[in-house]
Amino acid sequence: MTEAEVLSGWSPWRGQQSPPYGPGVKVLVPAEVQLVALQATYDSYRKSTMELWRKLSDIMDIPIMQNSLVELIWSVRMRVERLNSRIEILESASAQEVPQKH
Repeated sequence: MTEAEVLSGWSPWRGQQSPPYGPGVKVLVPAEVQLVALQATYDSYRKSTMELWRKLSDIMDIPIMQNSLVELIWSVRMRVERLNSRIEILESASAQEVPQKH
């Protein structure tokens, strides 16, 4: 037998049943296991969200958990609007001060 024949016939599942695959696999997993996996995923997302919330609160100089997430987002939006307004004022003032070349 040549090496090519050996490689073409090789399978990690030779003599065994190959593992299930495809959309039907989820049906084979018990509901309790699916629930535990879903809870772990949710906990991971929640931990990540809370970390970002803490960092954003720190950046905004708002004590952690003093505001709800909606209030924190609103505070960020208002600050960005104030900064954009201030930038427009400064840009218009600097445009008026620059002498025009003829």
